[in-house]
Amino acid sequence: MSEQRSGATTLVFLLAALLFLAGAGMLGYVFLRPTGPTLAGLDPAQARAGDTITLRGQGFSPTPQGNLVLFGDRTGRVISATPFELRVEVPEITMTEAATQNVAVRVLVGKSASGPLDLAAYREAAPAVEAAGEPQPEPTATPAHEVVTTVTSPGAEASTAPSKLAKPAPRPKPTLPPPVSVAAEPPRPEPPEPVVPPAARRFVPERTAVQNSKRISGDLEGFDNSSVDMKRAPEVVGRVYFEVTPQQVKPGDHYTVKVLLINDGVKPIHIKQMFVATSMNGRLSSGPMPPAASEVGPKQRVPIGNFTDVWRDTTANWAMDVTVTSDKGDVYKNQIAWK
Repeated sequence: MSEQRSGATTLVFLLAALLFLAGAGMLGYVFLRPTGPTLAGLDPAQARAGDTITLRGQGFSPTPQGNLVLFGDRTGRVISATPFELRVEVPEITMTEAATQNVAVRVLVGKSASGPLDLAAYREAAPAVEAAGEPQPEPTATPAHEVVTTVTSPGAEASTAPSKLAKPAPRPKPTLPPPVSVAAEPPRPEPPEPVVPPAARRFVPERTAVQNSKRISGDLEGFDNSSVDMKRAPEVVGRVYFEVTPQQVKPGDHYTVKVLLINDGVKPIHIKQMFVATSMNGRLSSGPMPPAASEVGPKQRVPIGNFTDVWRDTTANWAMDVTVTSDKGDVYKNQIAWK
């Protein structure tokens, strides 16, 4: 009887030790895990515009709208997202034809950004046009031989020998009139090709992405939704809109970017936070910005931000991303880029 009690006591101590170790591991993971996104690898590491690549790491947002993936100064479209993997479409990257260049890829989640990883971006060369074949010379006609008939004099005996081909007598050359001198017409100059001015770059906005960040509680009857990240539809439909003056800038110009929030719904939008990320020549500047207005009524468009700067002669790439979050959990996100 005492041996049974001793064995039961040992088993209780073992279970208590296992529970203690599991709890300590869980606390260590919660308090020691990295707070921001970490980018560990790209698959594949070489791609072109329009391809889909996989970003692996940790600390990602489980929703596509919660992640901002930058390829240099361009934003890639996030197709799907988990805390450890993102599938992203590579945006159009300015580069020479048939060339390969490294583009820094980073992931932004909220106020935190991951370290960069290089993607070997490339563009295929246009197919070469084969030269047309030279025309073959036409065969020259071979002149036919002339047949000479021999006529015998009267009284002569007819010869039974076969007739022979005789060489024709030379024909006299015709006398040509003296050439008449004609003044040569000067060559006409070809008209010059029309000069097509290069297309001027301007500020081009994208389309607003809207989604509610709150999770849906409860189960769907008849479905296993344990691995499905369900989201609510937005409470109020709205758009982030940009007004840039002037539309075409040159070095030394003062330019202004006005950010407006348009309410397309029937309820007011109460702004909780506005996050702005600006990229210039691959350098990123991001952080929360206080909105100029805290509420946008139904069917109204209200300015919420105004940014003014001087355009530099060294600016080759420029983009701005604006994310607005309401008190209901609606997230409005849009980008404008200089193209």
